[in-house]
Amino acid sequence: MELSVIFSLIFFALSIMQRRELFPLQNTALQSFYPPSFFFFIYLFASPYFDFFLYPSVYLSVLFYLFILFFHFSFALFLSAFWFTFPLHLFLLIFFCLFIRHFFCFIFSRGKRIREDRGRESRICIFEKEKGKWWRL
Repeated sequence: MELSVIFSLIFFALSIMQRRELFPLQNTALQSFYPPSFFFFIYLFASPYFDFFLYPSVYLSVLFYLFILFFHFSFALFLSAFWFTFPLHLFLLIFFCLFIRHFFCFIFSRGKRIREDRGRESRICIFEKEKGKWWRL
């Protein structure tokens, strides 16, 4: 328990240093040394990564972590070391994936609707001008 807390504090400090651009955390071997998943989510939401959607390199870090977490599930089930935390890990993973999916679907669908509306308006204008009318439907 104490070791996990120490790891969380270390990675919290690294996240602050990386946020201030004192230490480049992304694209290094340090990505493979994330703490356990429960403390990773505490670190993720308690650190200055509230705007982590703005940084593409953080997407890669999170995807890499989820990839490691998938194998953590399989090894934990077979080794029976952390089998009691499996429901917690599964809940956090599903919640996080659904949140990411909802966020990106909202952003991309909103942009697609705006582009479709603008394209429809311009087509209506051109169609009406060809018929000799200058107003929109």
